[in-house]
Amino acid sequence: MKSEQIRNLALSGVLAALCTVATIVIQIPSPLGGYIHLGDAVVLLCGFLLGPVWGAAAAGIGSMAADLITGYMLYAPGTLVIKALVALCAALVGRTLLQKHPASKLPFLIAALLGEAVMVVGYFLYSALLMGKGFAAVEGVTSNLVQAVAGIVISEVVLIALSRTSFFKTRFTAQS
Repeated sequence: MKSEQIRNLALSGVLAALCTVATIVIQIPSPLGGYIHLGDAVVLLCGFLLGPVWGAAAAGIGSMAADLITGYMLYAPGTLVIKALVALCAALVGRTLLQKHPASKLPFLIAALLGEAVMVVGYFLYSALLMGKGFAAVEGVTSNLVQAVAGIVISEVVLIALSRTSFFKTRFTAQS
């Protein structure tokens, strides 16, 4: 295994674990079911720091592990796919936009917004179609929107801090 692959694997494991912990540690129950947590910020960071493939794997696995640990087994398969897609979208959009606007922080914000839109739509479709809630699944959209905003704000703050480090610059440039 190449040293870059080993670094990616190790960082993926760390971020997957951080995603699990961030989802579990602070949970604000939603009156409509589920809970609001800090995990989405880490999901976005997985995409930005690890790129589309490693980021999607870490985000999906870490988020699914949180569902399994906290008793939301019905959501685990959906979470695996949805959170992986969020990280994938954030990575691809962020890197594409950053290549066109390298001095701007706006690409990360746009990528985070689109990634979290995938989360909101993904959970709506998962609840409506696969869990049989039909149109009643719209009740979860509000909670997921709050979750999305929290994830975007927290990830942007962390990215601003990380963007000043050589680690971030090296990771991002190496994955572009």
